Amino acid sequence: MKKFRRFAVLAILVLGLAACTERASPIPVSPLAPVVAPPVLGREFPVETGDQIQVVVFNQVDLSGEHIIPVDGIISIPLVGTVTAGGRTVKQIEAEITQILSQGFLQDPKVSVRVSKYRPVAVIGGVNRPGSLEYQPGMRVIGAVAAAGDFSPEAILTKPPFIIRAGVKQVATVNDVIYPGDIIEIPANRVRR
Repeated sequence: MKKFRRFAVLAILVLGLAACTERASPIPVSPLAPVVAPPVLGREFPVETGDQIQVVVFNQVDLSGEHIIPVDGIISIPLVGTVTAGGRTVKQIEAEITQILSQGFLQDPKVSVRVSKYRPVAVIGGVNRPGSLEYQPGMRVIGAVAAAGDFSPEAILTKPPFIIRAGVKQVATVNDVIYPGDIIEIPANRVRR
């Protein structure tokens, strides 16, 4: 019986030490909250810093062009001036450009705005090649892990992945859809050097 008690105490100590080797997360986790998805990608999805949009004013090549959304969210278009694009949908951006152009520059302007490239996603933690990945619409956590070289030997596969979206860390599943700018964290044991 004494050997069993010693073994049990030793097992508890080993498990306790193993738990200490994991990194503490600086971002609080809400395990009860499901991953909150933003609006569906497309015309109702707000563009943010790092997204690239294409503005087309029909029959006006000089007014058309590509724009990467800067940190302040403001883009500059000839004859239009500055337009706040960050945090707005392409429909809202189209409407503002159309309104400005119709106030004396063009009669009945036809404006089209589309996202030509989304900001990247990042995969960190227990993957073989952590870092940024080009976002693809419909991408899921498992697809991002595969693109990052699959799970590393340090990955803790008994713990769920996390999605960090707009500064909020949420428990996820490998089947959750990810969005531009998301950070996917795969729990991992601390790598010793």
